[in-house]
Amino acid sequence: MVIAGDNSSILVTRNRGATWKKIVVSTDEIPLYSANFVDDLHGLVSGLNGSIWRTVDGGDTWTRDDSGTDATLMIAAISKDHAVAVGSNGAFLNTYDGSKHWHPDVASAGWSLYGPFCLEASRCWIGGAQGLLLFSDDFGKSWIAGQMPNGMRQGIGQITFVDDQVAWAVGVKGLIANTKDGGNSWEKQQSGTDEVLADASFHNSKEGWIVGQNGVLIYTSNGGESWKRFDTKTQATLFRVHALPNGKALVVGQGGLIFKYDILSSSRIDIDSGVKTSLLSLTFVTPDRGYASGDDGVVLLTRDGGNSWTKLDTGVREKLWDIAFADMRTGWAVGKSGIVLATRDGGESWARLDGKTDAEFFGIASVRDFGAIVVGTKNTIGRLSKTGDGPIVTYASVADENLIGGLVQLRMATSNDTSISVPKVQFRATTSSVWKDVGSAAQDPVDGHGFTVAWSFANFDVKPQTDIRFRILVSDGYEPSAWIYLPLAYKYQPFLQWFWAKYATIIVPISIPFGLFLCWILFLTSLLVIRPVALVGLGTMNNLFDQGAGGGKLMALVAFALQVLVLPWFIELPRVRKAWAEEYRVGRVSLADLSPIVRKRFLKNTEILDVWVDKHHVAVKGAFEQLSLFRSRRIYIPLPLRVSDEQDGDLVPLPDLKHFREWFNGSRSIVSIIAEGGAGKTTFALALSRYALNDSTDKRLATHRMLPVILERDFSDIVVAVQQDLVRMVGPEAECDPEIVRALMTHRRLLIIADGLSERSAETQHYLCALDFTDVQANALVITSRREPQLGPLAHVSVYLSKIEYTQLIPFIFEYLNRRGLATHFTAAQQLELGKGVLNLISDDAAENAFTPLLVTLFVESALANAGAALMPERLPTSIPGIFLDYIKLLVFKNNGQNAPLPEIIKRAKMLAIIALQPDFVPTEFRVDSSNADSETMSAAIALQAAGILILRDVAGNSYFLFALDPLAEHLAALGDIERMGADVDAWNAHIDKITQISGFPATLEGYLIALSNCYKTYQRQLSLPAVTFPWLTPAEA
Repeated sequence: MVIAGDNSSILVTRNRGATWKKIVVSTDEIPLYSANFVDDLHGLVSGLNGSIWRTVDGGDTWTRDDSGTDATLMIAAISKDHAVAVGSNGAFLNTYDGSKHWHPDVASAGWSLYGPFCLEASRCWIGGAQGLLLFSDDFGKSWIAGQMPNGMRQGIGQITFVDDQVAWAVGVKGLIANTKDGGNSWEKQQSGTDEVLADASFHNSKEGWIVGQNGVLIYTSNGGESWKRFDTKTQATLFRVHALPNGKALVVGQGGLIFKYDILSSSRIDIDSGVKTSLLSLTFVTPDRGYASGDDGVVLLTRDGGNSWTKLDTGVREKLWDIAFADMRTGWAVGKSGIVLATRDGGESWARLDGKTDAEFFGIASVRDFGAIVVGTKNTIGRLSKTGDGPIVTYASVADENLIGGLVQLRMATSNDTSISVPKVQFRATTSSVWKDVGSAAQDPVDGHGFTVAWSFANFDVKPQTDIRFRILVSDGYEPSAWIYLPLAYKYQPFLQWFWAKYATIIVPISIPFGLFLCWILFLTSLLVIRPVALVGLGTMNNLFDQGAGGGKLMALVAFALQVLVLPWFIELPRVRKAWAEEYRVGRVSLADLSPIVRKRFLKNTEILDVWVDKHHVAVKGAFEQLSLFRSRRIYIPLPLRVSDEQDGDLVPLPDLKHFREWFNGSRSIVSIIAEGGAGKTTFALALSRYALNDSTDKRLATHRMLPVILERDFSDIVVAVQQDLVRMVGPEAECDPEIVRALMTHRRLLIIADGLSERSAETQHYLCALDFTDVQANALVITSRREPQLGPLAHVSVYLSKIEYTQLIPFIFEYLNRRGLATHFTAAQQLELGKGVLNLISDDAAENAFTPLLVTLFVESALANAGAALMPERLPTSIPGIFLDYIKLLVFKNNGQNAPLPEIIKRAKMLAIIALQPDFVPTEFRVDSSNADSETMSAAIALQAAGILILRDVAGNSYFLFALDPLAEHLAALGDIERMGADVDAWNAHIDKITQISGFPATLEGYLIALSNCYKTYQRQLSLPAVTFPWLTPAEA
């Protein structure tokens, strides 16, 4: 006999109570409530906090076993191997190995079960009190019991799987448990709260939400490694949560509470549920369609992802703890007193099923297209099966059976093979929520799938022109019957017969002009098929549809509709436009032939504009070839450049077509090319123009061809300036009026190059920089300038050209010679001598460490001209001014031969350069006449123009000259000024003072200042120039 007691003690007697022996089982001093021996050696004792001890030596030693529970236990040993323990909270345990392992007995326990979750593969999980876990892999036919590890044996309220391996379980005392191996092992995560956690929902394996009592809302973005709590501004219990994309969640809870929470703004957005009762569950069938259930039999439906809710009629008042759907139509709601509601029409109608139990159902989990598992108190687990897919309507139509009597007939057909009936047919106006019965539908005796019902809307007080919707109740022998909404739109129109009877005398006369209208439509349609281009010709005719002397206002209206609406619509058709474009291409039609309306529409079409470009691109290309500016800049050698900022912009080491296309891939492309004089701005712009004109689509600047127009003069109206230059290139007979020019500019069919903007007048610079693109859309514009143009907020690309660095000098010279076809004429050593010659030009200038492309190319050309058959270093140019003088000699000699008076021409060239730089020391167009030049100077200008050094322009009937190279003009003017001032210190000081007074000094006349400094350094000793200080130079430069 054994007696259990306090302080982990038992009393044992082996002589029927005559004497007793006290044995202390443990030093923990735990109260023991039961003891049992099956023989003299094998015994068990149990007590508080799930404690179980066993002995195999009659009580001399004791071993504590893990019961897996903290319930107070009573124990009964059946044999030395088999024993049973029962206790508080429905605990029921079994052992079959002598107490070494204890297992919960699901069938005998009285646990409450919560939070079922089923995967698609028929694998289901259930949580319960004391960390109970039940698992089934056959959709609930059989279950395996388990329990959370020690430290996590709290009640489990919900289990949520993200995939077949990763899941979370939540419950009382802030329990969060996570498994990554399909439930074989669980790890505890720190929730940061002791509140009861009711539900979890995860958007993916990293992002999830958990809700619970007292407004708890916590979020993880790292799979639960850490959880952050958000302030929901409520103490209400939050029962369910649904994770949404982009860090958002939908939450339902106590008192009809529904809100969305956004972690980005840490804000709660309340949503009107329309009810005051607690909402206990939340489920979504699709991202937009979802349901919520709660107290008083409430079921809510959302069709827009939870932004608005509609209350459905369930017909019950019991608490509905949970709701689940197996598909879009089949679902269940479960709750108090064993209630089970079913629907087969997406919740429109509900039927109460016999649950055959009074247990309270706490949870339900659906398996798509199969059924559901329900769980609740008293260890209750139930299975619900889906009863087929339900009835489906395969055909439905509604028609006026009798117009005069207002009889309407509804026909439909179903796909079910089972015997079905349609006991109810209902309709409602779209402006009303009340459905009205029209009776049952009769089944087709031949085709059992077909049903028909007829009625008159006159019996239901329906107003004419009312939009009607229909639904039918279909019974197929399963519960519940399903409401099906027919995809029909019907307008009730009983007045048609009355209208005809009353207005027939008006309708007949009206039909005559409309008949003519239809005849014209037929005629125009025939032209569209046979000769579509003729439609454009019709569109240019005035009063084509003139009704003549008769016809009245109605005929006038028909004529107006044909002329203004119908014919323009035909002309806009792609077939017509394409046919006209082909006729335009071969010159059979012209834009001038079109009416103003049609012309305006055609000029908005890029297909027409591309034809215009194709017609004239050969002429433009030929005109460019005749430009000395274009010919002298054929060779473009890519050098590094920066985009957006001169110092910190993106560096493009070797620019090519790929980079240029990025600048011209939008609807508007404005590129400003910025560099000092001689850096190759115009050469670069002309290289872009060659890409724009290229015949090959894969070598073009844009997807379409663009015609370049170079503006090298002042202008106050860009459209007029472009038109004038375009006419000079394509000829006066071409269509080139301002409207066409505007269209070509707007749609980027013209590449406008505003060359040398910094050398243009202040008025021209201001006009272009302030260009109003709402009026004139120069959407493909390239600007070259020594200074960055002030384009304000206008989106544009700034390109800063780099000079030639030391390391690039020899490769540049080689490439230049190669482009000239002379690379093989010079050895590497000779090319190196050319590079050394360039370096010698600036060897005395410590501030200079790079060269402009113009300087290098002119040096090479001068060296080639002076070298003859052999390249001799002593004959290379030795100064920058000398390069420019040699350049003039070379061109004049090539054009005029050895008889040309070179000294006199150079002298006059200096005088012309001084005129060209007046009044602000910036090169510009100038006139040569008796007012500023003698006959020798005018003769020299003609010789220089013939040599390509000067460019002759015709501006408004007047002849103007312009130096082809701005740096050349600046150096010639500087040489002329130096020779004029000589050793006269006062003249020098006056000249320098005049320079500093120029507006924008020193930036606006930077080219002349560089030229003056170069010439002064070169000729200071030779011309005995006085020591002067140039205020624009830094100490290092000076």
